[in-house]
Amino acid sequence: MKKCIIFGAGDVYCYNLKIGNQDIIIAADGGYNYLKENDIQVDFIVGDFDSISYKFDDNIKTSIYPVKKDETDLMLAVQKGISMGYDIFHIYGALGKRMDHTIGNLQIANYISSIGKKVSIFGKQEIITCITNDKMNFDKSMVGDISIFCTSSHADGVDIVGLEYKMLNGYMTCLNPIGISNKFIGENSYISVNNGSLTIVYNY
Repeated sequence: MKKCIIFGAGDVYCYNLKIGNQDIIIAADGGYNYLKENDIQVDFIVGDFDSISYKFDDNIKTSIYPVKKDETDLMLAVQKGISMGYDIFHIYGALGKRMDHTIGNLQIANYISSIGKKVSIFGKQEIITCITNDKMNFDKSMVGDISIFCTSSHADGVDIVGLEYKMLNGYMTCLNPIGISNKFIGENSYISVNNGSLTIVYNY
């Protein structure tokens, strides 16, 4: 399925980037620097352009916004992808550097999930995703640690199956990180929630 691939201005760890024919790459302002330095073709640059270090080619489409604005550059890039009909978002450069931006970017990931779209944020040795009233399956070949956080006020009907620590029809809140530091144990597994939002952090 086609993906909207967005690069932010945070720390970028991009391993084995695969770009399909229908995929689009959007630079959220300073995210263009990484793409330029690594000779990755950019389709759009979105933002206030206050942190771009390189001159960009005239054939790249741009959406320029004032520095004083409500939305962050990454949110503007996500909105661009949504307006173009994309349902899957892969985001790089959304973690590290400034903690306030990292928290804001995690909120954006929850927003993407809340409107029924898929999102993955790629870090140095972690992948972060969010689900809202949904289910995520994992193959038994998965290894490493995984943590599950409630990022709505509460989450009802939480199932954690096939991991070291299990839960059936559980209740979680955003005030107690009871889902931290779970583990894959060589079984097919899944995480689901009937009512609410979960942020899932996979450390590999």
